Amino acid sequence: MIIQAAGVPLRRQGREFVGLCPFHAEKTPSFRVSPEKNLFHCFVCLEGGTPFGFVKRYYRVDFKRALEMLGLKLADFPPPPVIDLTRRRVATNLADWLNSQFLKLGMLLRELSL
Repeated sequence: MIIQAAGVPLRRQGREFVGLCPFHAEKTPSFRVSPEKNLFHCFVCLEGGTPFGFVKRYYRVDFKRALEMLGLKLADFPPPPVIDLTRRRVATNLADWLNSQFLKLGMLLRELSL
């Protein structure tokens, strides 16, 4: 089965799709698309990335235009969460304590196995 993605003919090979890389001239397929990972990669020219990166590079457009071409809007993406310093400090202290408890447990288990 051959599918057409952005003018690039791809055929299924296992879980991925393979085809000729649209970014350089080649005769042997080295361009792979992984629908599970939502990534593309060429093993010759080393181009790779997300669908946004592919559309940007293939059509030579900016990120905003690539989003529009994929049917998305910048407003569809929520802003990153704001973490205040108190929460970060508490999280760091908790992680340090958990790490020390893990190390102590490892020492106890080694002593018991002797």
